[in-house]
Order: sequence, then structure tokens, then C-alpha cells
Amino acid sequence: MTQEVYVHTTPGQYSAIGNKYRQENIVEKLSLNKIEPLRVELETFLDCCLTGDDFPVTLEQAADNIRICDRIEMLLA
Repeated sequence: MTQEVYVHTTPGQYSAIGNKYRQENIVEKLSLNKIEPLRVELETFLDCCLTGDDFPVTLEQAADNIRICDRIEMLLA
């Protein structure tokens, strides 16, 4: 929802001091062009209505997307 991507990397180097160890991690925040997907979808739909162009996603593709989301949801449950 925040459209932020963080990459956590562990270099794999550990140092031990006595019975304690130290691990360094690297966290990178990736730069993204933030867009609102629902807004883009609705704008595209309205443009198609006004111009008479076909919507870029067919009903079959939309149904496939829903089936894939359902399968992912079942696997994560």
C-alpha cells in the first residue's frame, strides 16, 4: 500500500568478540514512481468508453488473474 520497496542484504560476514557476535546488514530503499493502480485502471476505462477503443485487458485475462489470486490466497492461508 505504501509502494515502498526495501532490500535487506546480509553480506555473510560475522565477527566474534568473546561470546558475542556482530552481524552487519544492509538495507536499501529502492526509488519508485508511485502510481495509484486503481486510478490508472479507472482512467483507462473512461478513456476506452470515450474513444471506443478496446480495454487492454480481456475478460478471459481478468478471470485468469482472479483465479491466480485465489490460488495464492489459498496457499498463504
